[in-house]
Amino acid sequence: MTESTTGQPSGGVDGGIARRPSSRPPRLLLWTLLAALLLAAACDVGTSAELTPDGTPFQEPSPVPDAPPRPYLLGFSSVPAERTEAGYRAAFSLAGQYGELVLIPRPLPWDEFRSGGSISGTTRDTTRVETELARQYGLDLMVAVDPLDQADRGRLANLPDRMRGMTFRDEEVRKAFVAYAKYVALNYKPRYLALGVDVDMYYDANPEDFQAFRSVYSEAYDAVKAVAPETQVFVTFQLESLLGLLPWQSRHEPRWDVVQAFLPKLDVLAVSTYPGFVFSTVEQIPEQYYLQLAQHAAGRPVGIVGSGFSSQETGAGINDGSEAQQEAFVRRLFADAERLGAGFVVWFASRDPAYQLERPFDLYASIGLQRSDGTAKPAWQAWLQQVTRPLAPREAGTPAPAATPTAAPASPTPSTGSATPAPATPGQ
Repeated sequence: MTESTTGQPSGGVDGGIARRPSSRPPRLLLWTLLAALLLAAACDVGTSAELTPDGTPFQEPSPVPDAPPRPYLLGFSSVPAERTEAGYRAAFSLAGQYGELVLIPRPLPWDEFRSGGSISGTTRDTTRVETELARQYGLDLMVAVDPLDQADRGRLANLPDRMRGMTFRDEEVRKAFVAYAKYVALNYKPRYLALGVDVDMYYDANPEDFQAFRSVYSEAYDAVKAVAPETQVFVTFQLESLLGLLPWQSRHEPRWDVVQAFLPKLDVLAVSTYPGFVFSTVEQIPEQYYLQLAQHAAGRPVGIVGSGFSSQETGAGINDGSEAQQEAFVRRLFADAERLGAGFVVWFASRDPAYQLERPFDLYASIGLQRSDGTAKPAWQAWLQQVTRPLAPREAGTPAPAATPTAAPASPTPSTGSATPAPATPGQ
């Protein structure tokens, strides 16, 4: 392989709060949809004309008088409203017009980065297009490398035949993981780089291989820092899963030990959060639901690496959303991000995906802050109010502000049965 070096409630839920019925959708979350859409769309994007996204006029934010500075960058993922070149470009354009950051999830191309492999033209072209779009729209990049199978978080995804059945204990897998981490650091030059997605779910599904992943993450962290010391490197945790609240999971105590297992090589405590999977209304989200993250960040910044709340009900006892509830959640999320001094807040999609989606992807069809045609939902105004605030981000390495809960949050109480005992500390 020739590597390119050119760049372009500890739970917080009490027994009085009703939880979702266990309709048991597949274990995957939003990353399945996102990774598949982005890789397909990015490869179709040319570099010819200057972008006019899709003919939808921009909505200029109305400044809030005397608004205080915000500590967090605002961002969207690059998931498009439609699977077209214009749709993909519009996702970058909207992120640049109404924020500073774009999130690109990326499955790991093992075959290209294994020993003896070679980087494909598709990978190079995708890198070129995405870095150029980010440059064009003045965006900082966040790349999330996801080596896991989104439908089964206990195994690796996209392994070629010759690597079938391998795990992070195999040297060939480890070398490919580190090589790709270096490629992304050198060629995307991201401000933020997640080397693992929803890793708490990997611990749940495959605790035997979790230690091996943790050690190769440490190697990759060091490799990235050697070539890109300013890049902030971390893994992401799925907050509702980490807290043991997802209705299709076995109930368990919050697994903060999984977070601690990655210290000190964790530059940001980054979580994704989709509380509509657990709570029917925003009012049911406990007061300390997000603030408790400060207790486990070890002085590091907290980041919301992906978030969402549906604006429509989708059935199956999940996402009893409405536009009013979505707006309420956006305002709640910003209020808590403010108290946490969060480093960034990323919303899953700026616009609703327009394509027909089968379950479980229909759960996310109304997660955008705009409808697929570009018309604004009520939550969009809440986002615009943040855009107009002057940005005063925290410097890397400065301690996180104390957002200590006023009282120790109670452990979550299951609606039926008893809680699964907390696991042994992963670091042991």
